[in-house]
Amino acid sequence: MLHTIRLKALRTHTDLWILFTWVVLTFCTPAISYGNEPKDIFATSVILGVNPLSLYKKSEIDPDNSYNGPIIDAHNHLVHDAFSEFLVLSDKLGIKKIIVMGRPGSYRKWHTSTFANLPPKGPKISVLCSPDFIGYSHDGDLGKAQDELRIVERKLASKECIGIGEVGPIHHNKELNNPTQSGRHQGTIILDLGDWAIDRGIKLAHEYRVPIVFHIEPTFRPYEIDDTDLVKNFYKTKCRDYPAATFVLAHNGMMKPIDLEELFLYCPNLVSDIKMPRSRGEAWKFCTLEIVADRDAILQKRWSDLISKYPKRFMYGPDWKMGVRVRHSNFERRIKFNRKVRLGISALSKETQHLLMYKNAIRIYKLDMNK
Repeated sequence: MLHTIRLKALRTHTDLWILFTWVVLTFCTPAISYGNEPKDIFATSVILGVNPLSLYKKSEIDPDNSYNGPIIDAHNHLVHDAFSEFLVLSDKLGIKKIIVMGRPGSYRKWHTSTFANLPPKGPKISVLCSPDFIGYSHDGDLGKAQDELRIVERKLASKECIGIGEVGPIHHNKELNNPTQSGRHQGTIILDLGDWAIDRGIKLAHEYRVPIVFHIEPTFRPYEIDDTDLVKNFYKTKCRDYPAATFVLAHNGMMKPIDLEELFLYCPNLVSDIKMPRSRGEAWKFCTLEIVADRDAILQKRWSDLISKYPKRFMYGPDWKMGVRVRHSNFERRIKFNRKVRLGISALSKETQHLLMYKNAIRIYKLDMNK
């Protein structure tokens, strides 16, 4: 009788160990193999149950070295209805000009190429040509994609837009990164990087010698996708094939500093914009895409080091969606976050801050600041 009880207890104990081992292998091993960096930040975050962004070493902040100069917002999704509000807010933020562009999935809701969702051009507004040709090619509507590209060419020729973007051939549903399961769903676009429409868009940027902004997500943790090498090879091939185009990688290319540096060294015509997450949800969405900071807007040391090493290759692109998201239209929220950003880059020298926040965008987009 006692032997039977002990045997059952042993089997129960064994079963529990088998279950524990399965959980570890299922949830930790893929994360460890994914690895955000050699120290396996993401694997550690899984164990601790925290957002991996909170585990990166932050740069040292210096309130006396906070950035107090002008800003060019080099990545913005302002819509027409919020234009007048933006003009009021921009003065409070110290923003001298913004680069407005369509979003990868906006073709599903409106035609960005007609500027229907974009503000009128003015002294503070520069507009990029619509990226909608990517979405239509993804959906198999080749006729519409060709029409969009013809519009892009016409507007580049007439200088109605100063570049193309935000071109997003790989855009996952990053809401799946968020363990709180907010219920929101980002539209997914997965287009082969060899697609004709992508190449045609780059060719137009080359012919008209303008920037083209790319949003290509190299990794997607929920599905254990890591196409970093594929994405890097795409940029390496295209930057050499089309040297007159300037490749702007949105959100630090959503890759590790070592990978972005590899591209800097290979492609002299490649730059990047950076953003800091403004909310818990956005931090979770980008937590495995190597974003440069947590919600406190303090640059991670690995990124402040790279920006300091390549000070002419980065622009500030906060990815604000005023008029699209209610929270993005909140004046108090935006002003408070702007203060965080000015402090969060204080580890950089004054000269590097000025390049990041202002001068680089003028050079890259050939902006006329006298208008």
